[in-house]
Amino acid sequence: EKAYDNPRFVEDVVRIITEHLNKEKKIKWFSIGVESFESIHNHSAFAYYEKK
Repeated sequence: EKAYDNPRFVEDVVRIITEHLNKEKKIKWFSIGVESFESIHNHSAFAYYEKK
């Protein structure tokens, strides 16, 4: 329910998480995938990022 109070695009969620993880020196690799299942439109939104 908190998502309704602060809606974000999937690419913004990936960007925010990436910024936080990049600040952690101990984390050398990660991947993030976020998908929004659309109830109004006939498509879903997906964003992905991987740091190697």
